[in-house]
Amino acid sequence: MATPNNPRKFSEKIALHNQKQAEETAAFEEVMKDLTTCDKPLEPTQFKMANSLQKTLKTLVIILSVLQLLC
Repeated sequence: MATPNNPRKFSEKIALHNQKQAEETAAFEEVMKDLTTCDKPLEPTQFKMANSLQKTLKTLVIILSVLQLLC
């Protein structure tokens, strides 16, 4: 039986990746929007979050590209 965290169908996996990418893109854009309106230096946690989100987005783009090639 397929569970939400372990889908059987390849299309379900792609949909989950797309959903996660959209959520993380929105979070990244929110952080970047906050950064562009900020006149003070970044706090270390904000900087780490921005870097982490950027790395995750790059990884997701790579994963989606590979998945599209496999379809």
